[in-house]
Formats: sequence, structure tokens, C-alpha cells
Amino acid sequence: GKLKMQDEKFLAGFLFISVIVVRYVQSFYRTSFAHSKGGSLSITMNNARADQTKFNQFPFLHILEYPDDDYSHLLGYNSPNHKPSRLQVISQLKIEEVIRYKKPIDTQGCGIDRSFYVSSDDLREEIVDFDEKYSPPLNLFDQLAQKAPQMAIAAEFKRASPSKGDINPTLKILDQCLLYAEMGATVISVLTEFKHFKGTLDDMKSVRIATESKYRTSRPAILRKDFVFDRYQILEARAYGADTVLLIVAVLGVNQLQDLISFSRQQGMEPLVEVHTDREMEIAISAGARVVGVNNRDL
Repeated sequence: GKLKMQDEKFLAGFLFISVIVVRYVQSFYRTSFAHSKGGSLSITMNNARADQTKFNQFPFLHILEYPDDDYSHLLGYNSPNHKPSRLQVISQLKIEEVIRYKKPIDTQGCGIDRSFYVSSDDLREEIVDFDEKYSPPLNLFDQLAQKAPQMAIAAEFKRASPSKGDINPTLKILDQCLLYAEMGATVISVLTEFKHFKGTLDDMKSVRIATESKYRTSRPAILRKDFVFDRYQILEARAYGADTVLLIVAVLGVNQLQDLISFSRQQGMEPLVEVHTDREMEIAISAGARVVGVNNRDL
């Protein structure tokens, strides 16, 4: 009855209900990977790659330092006439954004402006500060398993999307997400990409704090829904209160996916790995994914 009374408010938030596939697999995890010095994946411009034709089709591969990675499952990888999909175009923009965030800015020779630069070490300190005030992340796998045999619902908050444009740019996120929690959502997915979805990390942090304040340990798990390519973004998610992050196989290399799964777990988060083809499912399971989300749209 309460849901019907608030139909307009509820639907304005573009409720996204997804079935999350939980795979029970043997407890084998990859825990060590070759990485750049300092424990943070290095993303830098690298135009001296072999087979220039393939990388012209996928500009974002230029700036990923996984020289021996396998990207053969990417849409259009071996097609000379392939035009990057919307997902691939957004991926390119996101990686360039992450590079800017990670790079210190010297403002006209006057020194580094810290307001424009947050290092991985800064984020680690923010994680420590956050954990002193709030509870540790919820384990996504455990949250979903506890719901069995009932279906677990992931309710999503986004103000806009590339396909729909503006949905409801002025919607109050806390009102909407607390309603999701009240209606029994197991997971609340918060978009943190601004250009196409009008979401921010502060949005996600506010939802985490509000749900924990009201529901304590019975709160929903908070998912950072974004285009994640770099360990830096996982540290961001953790510092801003995420319990889990989305990893999209359609834009990640095989080794890259393995690494990001492992690094997420090192930060106390079980990631949600998204697939939309049989091949991507095989890659996800081989990489050690425990929670797999099936995207049934045409990407």
C-alpha cells in the first residue's frame, strides 16, 4: 500500500530491478598479480603498441598498461570497419578522466594544487578515516546468499542516461534511496558517473551514511555503478562508502579483470562482475568472480 501511495515518486527515480546471478564456485582465488611499483595500477599514454589497426578501433586500449592482456572478446575487436559502441566511447572518456584525477597539476609553476589532485595514498587515508566512523563493507555474496531462496533486488538511482537523457535531474537521492531500503532492496546501485548519468561519488557516500544510520547492519549493500578500469577507482569507491563495485567484462581485458577482482577483495569488497555473452561469462568465472550480473541488453 505504501508503495502505491508513492508511485509517482518511486517511478521518477527510474527503479532498475535486476536479477543477480550468484555463482557458487570452488574457493579458488587469484591473489597475486604483476603490478606497477607502489601497488597502484599505472595508466599512462602508450602509443607505441603493436598492431596499430586494432587500437585505432579501440582508443582506450592505448592507455591501459596491460601489454600482454587479452581483449579478443571485445565487440568488434577483429573487425576493420568496427565503430566503437556507446559503451566503448564512454569508456574512453572515463579513462581519460581517471588519468586527469591521478595526475598532479602544477598551477603556473606555483606548485601542486591539492584541490585538483587526490593521490592513492590520500584515498587510503580517507578509507581509514571512514572506517573509524562507520562499519566495514558488507559482503555482496553473503548479502545475496542470505536472501535465498527469495530473489534479491537491486534498486538503482540515476538522474539521467545516455539513451534516455534526463530522467529526473532534481530528484532527491536520499528520499529515493531510503524508500528503496524501506521496500526491502538488498542492493542499492548508485551511478557515480556525471557526464552521462549526472551522478557523483558524494551521492553514493550520502546514501551509504543515511542507510547505515537508519538500518545499521541490516542496511542494503551500496554498489558503485561506474566504468571501472583502475585500482584508483576502487580506492575511490571504498573511501566514499561503497560495499561493492561494478566490473564490466565487455570493456576489460582478461588479466585486468582478474586484477581488479583481486584488488577489490583486498579492500574488503566483493565485486559484481557484469557479463552479456557466453564468452564473457566464461571469462568472469575463470577470473574467479563469485557474483555475476547478466546484462540482457544489446550493448
